[in-house]
This record gives sequence, C-alpha cells and structure tokens, in this order.
Amino acid sequence: MISGAPETQFHAVPGGGFYVLNVIDAATRDELISIEARRLRRESGRLYAEIDIRCEWAGVPHINGTLTCGTWNLSSQQSRKALAKHCAERARTQPGDFDWLLYVDSLCLRAIQEERTENPSIVLDDAPVVEAVTDHDIISDGSLSFKIPADATSFLVAPGDRLKSLLALYIGVTLARRGIRVLFCDWEMSAHRHRLRKERFIGNERLDNLRYQQMQQPLPISLDSMRRECDRQHVDFLIVDSVSMAVDGKMTDDDTALRFHRALRQLPTTLALAHVSKSTLDARGIQDALAFGSILFTNLSRCVWVIQKTNDTQMSDTVMLGLWPTKQNSGVRYKPLALEFAFYDALVSGMPSIDVTLRDISTVPELATQLPLQTRIQRLVVNTPMTAGAIAEALGTKPDAIYKVVVRNPSVFQRLDAPGEPTRIRLRAVNE
Repeated sequence: MISGAPETQFHAVPGGGFYVLNVIDAATRDELISIEARRLRRESGRLYAEIDIRCEWAGVPHINGTLTCGTWNLSSQQSRKALAKHCAERARTQPGDFDWLLYVDSLCLRAIQEERTENPSIVLDDAPVVEAVTDHDIISDGSLSFKIPADATSFLVAPGDRLKSLLALYIGVTLARRGIRVLFCDWEMSAHRHRLRKERFIGNERLDNLRYQQMQQPLPISLDSMRRECDRQHVDFLIVDSVSMAVDGKMTDDDTALRFHRALRQLPTTLALAHVSKSTLDARGIQDALAFGSILFTNLSRCVWVIQKTNDTQMSDTVMLGLWPTKQNSGVRYKPLALEFAFYDALVSGMPSIDVTLRDISTVPELATQLPLQTRIQRLVVNTPMTAGAIAEALGTKPDAIYKVVVRNPSVFQRLDAPGEPTRIRLRAVNE
C-alpha cells in the first residue's frame, strides 16, 4: 500500500474557509489520502468544519472516493482521536500501518492556525497598482447607458412580474457574446425555459460562454461545489436568481444576509436578483426601495438598480421598464433609464423574438414623473429655450415651481430676457 515515507501537502483554497491536506507516497508520488475541511464556523469558541476524507485503496469500501464525511469539532483533541479511530476502522488498518491521527491532527491544527491569522497590514501606498476596472456597459445609446459593476456585487431589486429574470438573462447573453464567461445560477425556473428565452434574444446562435446551473441547496451550503464549478469553467460573472431562494435562513435576520454576502465574496463578480414587496415600494418610493429582508442585503451590495414597470396590460406585446440606480459606491453616477421589451411571435419575425431598446426615461410619461424636477426641466430645454409656463404645462406642474428650480441652480439654467418677449429658460453651456 505504501512504498515510501508519506509526505504531506497543505493548502488553503482561495476565498477562505476551505483547507486541504494531501498525503503523498514519497516513492511513487501517488496520493494516499486527501482530507478536506470545509464550511468552517465558530460556536462558543470551538471551530467546527465538515471534514471529507478521501481514500481509494484497493479493498477499502468508499463512496465515490470518500471514506467518511461528517462535521467535527476541530478544536477538540478527543474529537480528532475519534475521527482517526473511525478512519482506521473503515480503512481496515492496524496500529502502525498508517498514522491516521497524525494526518487528522495535521489538517485540523493547520486549519486552526490559518483561521487565527489575518493578512498582514501594509502601507497603503504600497498596495499594488492594477488596471482600472470599467463597468459592464450592457446597452448604450448616445448619452444613455445601462451599466453594472465589473468587479463588485450588484442587485436588481423589484416586486414580482417586473421581468427581473428576463433582464438578467439578457445581461448574461450580452456579456457572453463579448467573451465574458457567465454562469446563471437558478433557484426558480428551469434550463429549457431559459434556453427558449435566450433563443428569442439571439436565435440559434450558440453561446459556449453562457452556462446554466439548476440549484437546489442555499448558496452558503452549496458554496464549495459552486466555487469548484466556477474554477473549473473559468467563470468571470455570476447571476443569482434569486436571493430569497439562495439564502439559508430567515430573510429578516441580519446573520442570513451576512452569510449570503460572505459566500458571494468567495465567488466571481455577481449580479443578484432580489424581491421587494409592492406595498413597500409604493410607500417608500423608488429612491428608498430596499431588497426584502434585512437591510444588510442592500447595504452590503455595491450597486442597486430598482426596476419599475409601467401599467401595461397582460395582452400588450411591449413592456416598458424603468431602471433607477438607488445605490452606487464608485465611478461616474449612473442615470435613470428605460428599457423597452418588444415581444414578437413567429408570424411576425419567422420565430418568436424579443427586442430590447434603450429609451430616455423622460419620454415615458408614467416614469418621467418620478424624475427630479431639475432633471425633467434640463431634458426639456436641452435644445430649445422655453418659457416657464410652457415648461410647467409640459411637465404638469406650476410656473412658480419651475422658477424656484431655476433660481436655485444658476450654474445649470439661464434666464433669457428680451424686450417685448416673455422670459425664456435655457441650459447654460459647459464653458459658461
């Protein structure tokens, strides 16, 4: 079984909370056993982990290479001795044949030491200089652009029936066509439904960069397998649909949100889909809308887009979505925008299709009323000066309200006074 003195190789899997000890035959360089410690957690000062011991010796019973797997107290010497004894019995080894306790102890003690050690401090000026990370520009039209961070967690927040999943798939298709490797992790629907949607966006074009995974377990529980899958497929971007199904506890508990975000930190850049009750959205308004549950779901994300839908009918072939950036931690400020989804059946285009068009949100009456009055005035007079009365009529407000905004923002607006003509308002030029 062993032809040379065993050697050990210990390493911490990137992302934290996952350690591996490989025991190697020094003569043949064959792996004798592998011990993995996963999902480490502390309870009352004790460090627990799921320990998976893999051993495929001839004649030794195993299940897909696993000799035994269970949750053990790494801090307890008695617990480690019990595990080593159990492994010796399972592997049918006699005392002196193989030192199971040595290798169980080695894995546990190294893991404990790693968990106690933080990264060393550095002088901030000595931090490595990396190339600036740009946002993913999903769809643009002139000055309008729908973007999401390329290096941080972002959220799409909306009540049900706001096309969150469809929009997320459109984002995934767009990124995959640019060569970005995307994994769509789905807790809600099925692969065949998303495939039909994908084909309505781009037809039969094959996208090897767009992968799909049907999820069963909550994200914190399936983290290890997801991390392996992301490494194996070289995933750059992850889509989580949706947060309410991916968490492992009550949505209102802060600890649930913390576990969810800790898991995301060990995975590629993520776009997560979150729900918000319609009553909360109506009561708080777009700018104050939060993901359902603990406030930490929203607070710990780096970017949040809230989705609003116009009051279309179920029979309509066109759906207009308003996208409102309610949180952003860096970069040039995102602007509210509208996306029009036009659904065509096979009789129109030869096969069912979906067209997505970017719209100026100020041109959508139901959505424009929620823009700040200053923004609505700016977009109205961007090309042609107008009187306060004409602006007020177009925006459904009073001339006094228009004058107040103009007076408070002299760097933005200018009043044009000419003898015998009513006062008009225009935008100041950039160099004025």
